[in-house]
Amino acid sequence: MDKTKKVSTLLLMENILIIDLGTNTAIFTVLSKDNSKLIITYEQSITTRIGENISSTNNISKEVLERNMSLINKELEYIRSKFNISNTYAMTTEALRCAVNGQDCIKELNDNCGIEFEIITGEKEAMLTEKALHPLTSQFPNRVICDIGGGSTELIFIESNTTKGYKSIPLGVLRIEKDFKVSSNPKAHTSAILGITRLLGPKKINTNALILCGGTATTTASILLGLNNYDAKKVEGYVLKREELEALILKVSKMNLKDLRELLITDKARADVITAGFLIIRELINHFNPTTIMISTYGPRHGFVMEKLAMDEVIQ
Repeated sequence: MDKTKKVSTLLLMENILIIDLGTNTAIFTVLSKDNSKLIITYEQSITTRIGENISSTNNISKEVLERNMSLINKELEYIRSKFNISNTYAMTTEALRCAVNGQDCIKELNDNCGIEFEIITGEKEAMLTEKALHPLTSQFPNRVICDIGGGSTELIFIESNTTKGYKSIPLGVLRIEKDFKVSSNPKAHTSAILGITRLLGPKKINTNALILCGGTATTTASILLGLNNYDAKKVEGYVLKREELEALILKVSKMNLKDLRELLITDKARADVITAGFLIIRELINHFNPTTIMISTYGPRHGFVMEKLAMDEVIQ
């Protein structure tokens, strides 16, 4: 998914780079400082899948690690050719915190890429997500924020604008697709839904607003908006309707992988896991029964750099 905002060839202004290496994708965000705000200058998401097959082996394979290092270094080379990067911050989440060889992989990543990746706990990831989304979500006193990833989903529970708790569950698009193979296979949806609901737990919670973030959520909004190129400003704050999602699930259940790639104009690499993503979103909606469902382009990487620099806000 190309999330380019604008690329300046002038290497005069100092910029900050944040890298978020998730289970499915690596996201590179370049920001410039403006008083107490951070302005996104460039953002690019690359499908690296460091969590590929991790649920069955509990290890990140050498091949997968080398692929990730190659893709990360290629993007770093491009960014450094276009921007004067004064500081780089890097975080990684579910795959590396769960892998048996996670610490060894971090060391190799750091040595190979020349960057210090920091493993973020599930609870910390949720806290950073809440920090980044606060300006958007504070309009809803009672809300649940859900960051849907490749290997996990982070949940933040807020009542009367007071945070009541954080939860990280091993529910991600790569996991669901690997375990249930729902893509182009509607017969597998029932089993997948049961698996998702088991992870969410039996108690259903009613909330005013369900705020969704992560690549699955933003890709969903891009499809419904009919975007040919990803546009974060158009996606930010998109209000999702239940009937739209149901129509999408019905549509993709009849599609093969080629058709799915054609549907996902802005993020073709997500084609084989998007059905799993839609099912996760639907079950989150059923579980929390929100009045409003909203999609945000912000996530833990923005909260991570806000915390590092003691900044109040990141803006598109």
